[in-house]
Amino acid sequence: IDSRLAWLFVNSAFKIYITCSPEVAALRVSADKVRTGEPGGSREEILKHLLERQKEENERFKLFYGADCHNLDNFDFVIDSSHSTVEEIATSILKAFEEKKRI
Repeated sequence: IDSRLAWLFVNSAFKIYITCSPEVAALRVSADKVRTGEPGGSREEILKHLLERQKEENERFKLFYGADCHNLDNFDFVIDSSHSTVEEIATSILKAFEEKKRI
């Protein structure tokens, strides 16, 4: 399940948090010409928008659900994707999942 709050509602799931630096996120958004629904502009404007949205969403999730999405203790595995390939990330996730199953 891909969701900002699935970790809260699906207790038995293996919960993964994939992150990247805000600067890398802004670069990815600005480079993605297929994506719709994201504001355009300079990387600085995109970065500002992404940070504001993240802050607003976390405040809303805390208010309505008591959920702190920035508390990484809520997740079984956290990975920074800033400088990794999709294959490296997938391999790391599968390895962490297999290790968790052994426990």
